[in-house]
Amino acid sequence: MTEFTDFPDDDRNWFILHMDGYAKPHKGTDSTAVECQLVPIPLGIGAPEKLSLRQIAELFGMRDGEAFITTIFVGAVSVYAVGDVFKRSKYVGSLPAMQLRTGNALADGESSALYTTHHSTGRLQEVHAHTEIGRDSNRYPIKVLSKRQLDLDPRYRARSEFLVVRNTSSSDPTKHVEFVIPRMAVYRAFYGFTNKVADIFSMGPWDTVASEAVYSQDFAGNKTGADEETGAWNLVLELGMSKDDATLIALLYFDEYGRIQANRLAIPMQKATERVDLDPSQDPRWYTNARLPLQPGRGPYRAVVSGYALRRRKGDSFQGKILLVRAIHSVNMPEGMPPVGKILINDNTDGAQVQVTDGQKTWKPKPREQRKRPSGMPNVDTRAGSTKREGFDVPALSFEVDPPHPTHDLAKDKSTTRTGARPAPNDPPTNEGSHGKPNGDEESVSHLRARKEKRPASDIHEGLITAMEMLRTKGHIRDFAVIGPVVLCQLVHVAAFKCWNFLTEHQHEALRKNATVGPYVANWSTRCWPYLVSGSDPFTAQERSALVLEVDLPNGQKGFWFEIEMRGTENYSSAFVLHRGGVARREITEALQIIRQASGISMSRHFHSKGIECYCHPHYFEKDASKKNKAKKGETPAGEAKQDDAKLTQVDASSAKTTSSDGTAAGASADPKTTTKPAKTKSGVWSAGPLITFFSRFSADEKIPG
Repeated sequence: MTEFTDFPDDDRNWFILHMDGYAKPHKGTDSTAVECQLVPIPLGIGAPEKLSLRQIAELFGMRDGEAFITTIFVGAVSVYAVGDVFKRSKYVGSLPAMQLRTGNALADGESSALYTTHHSTGRLQEVHAHTEIGRDSNRYPIKVLSKRQLDLDPRYRARSEFLVVRNTSSSDPTKHVEFVIPRMAVYRAFYGFTNKVADIFSMGPWDTVASEAVYSQDFAGNKTGADEETGAWNLVLELGMSKDDATLIALLYFDEYGRIQANRLAIPMQKATERVDLDPSQDPRWYTNARLPLQPGRGPYRAVVSGYALRRRKGDSFQGKILLVRAIHSVNMPEGMPPVGKILINDNTDGAQVQVTDGQKTWKPKPREQRKRPSGMPNVDTRAGSTKREGFDVPALSFEVDPPHPTHDLAKDKSTTRTGARPAPNDPPTNEGSHGKPNGDEESVSHLRARKEKRPASDIHEGLITAMEMLRTKGHIRDFAVIGPVVLCQLVHVAAFKCWNFLTEHQHEALRKNATVGPYVANWSTRCWPYLVSGSDPFTAQERSALVLEVDLPNGQKGFWFEIEMRGTENYSSAFVLHRGGVARREITEALQIIRQASGISMSRHFHSKGIECYCHPHYFEKDASKKNKAKKGETPAGEAKQDDAKLTQVDASSAKTTSSDGTAAGASADPKTTTKPAKTKSGVWSAGPLITFFSRFSADEKIPG
């Protein structure tokens, strides 16, 4: 099954270079299509996930003219992104993206944008790839993005808009970063975060279609509006919505600035419709103008993004890095935004009063306003696009409001429990579903499925990548690459990183069957180590993940570094497992099951019992910079233990002082409930010394015996 209307008929890998260009209809439906420009990866260039920054920059700036334009269902923009790689329309991975924090680049929201006025005339202008931002010493024009940087189709160069901002927080100009954010990335983060919401915003102005997402009438004593006593923004969410959607929907529904930005999304669509009505031969496409719904002056706004470093502009005085943003992964809400109360129109929880009758159970569908949520179906839909919803060929991207905005559940004033028999079976299900309109493909159920993963960015992951780059530069390792799964039920997104889960092959198979057979096949308990957060079923629980790096050693050997995702009260050592010469992803899958069996404890012993070499590295982080400054002033933060001269924090499987030979702290427990609280001084900056010592055993002069 594929969401592309067409795809190149060859054996090369193709990646998404750009997404924009809306048109109706899609595959003969009343939904909207979005164009994707695909570009081939040359056959001899190697595995996509192992490409270097230079190779990726060359791919984005290839000028051989070969490209393929295809379309996807508008709801798929919530999961498809620039850099995703496909072969014969099947998802096979993505180009390795950099994860960066925006610093002061987005501090004032849209007011931080660069190049919005012409460099010589001062006239206001939209920012496109071909927008002139200056002249070089020879008086040649300098563009926002030259074809040498991003080889877009001429239509996109002239009509697709970009938000360009710059992080200048460093005193070193060479460390400044210019973020070139396609407006599609803004649309995905704030207006297309699920396929239902993306579909809603393609219907018309927000004021006229908001009723598709927000129920405005009274529901069980609750009504959408501002609470007169607390000032909270209360939302009754329509069918197909999730409580996870409440914060962003409230921002667009109640906040005046957010509402204005949501309404202006329809302007290009209305102009295209008018243009075609007057002259049917005109181009029916329109291009998104999505703006940040974050009011300037109520920040500063901070975000985590992922993207690809492009070549520098010729003749430009800017000395820093230019990053084409792939996706926005987290952002904070405007200062002073009220708390959000939320309830679903088909909420199935008990109310303040429960009325028991002997009437039939309300399983058979009722009119839309009164349909009850089936018993046992969760009220908060945390289903990710990986193990949870496999309708699309690619996994859902990660997005989180960070720090989390205050929200609370609203309670019904009363509910009814019926003790009678269940009525006749429901009518056969239609292809309309509750998560948006179908895309026209009879075999596709993608309109029922995509939702973003709710995980914040990891400081530990960012720090690990930085540390590995340092080790590579100094020659302690030859190279490294993030290795992610290509089977969706194994994949978990943690911001920009594609991580693995710890589920078994049987569980993966059950999750795959769930899409066609039903949820009863996935019915195991989630109160166990492979899950960070338990739920009523595997679809409401949050899986534990592991970031996996493939590391090439100076002695010619290769190994896999496993960084286990942890709860706030846990700390596990990193595991480094030597490659045995087989298929890499098969060995990774096997290693994950061994770590699962060990519950992250005494991992070396478990690997050695199976004849596999594994070496554990306890976490050592640099002392937090703010605490260093306090120490220099003679201040000691409350509750902080004195550090040794190295000013390091060691983090093992527990806070015990003794560590076993395999890198696991003595006294650690496999039970999540009994793990001790880790040291508080976790800056996310890995200490170089212990890592250098760890990898020095794999010198070029010797191989490590088993």
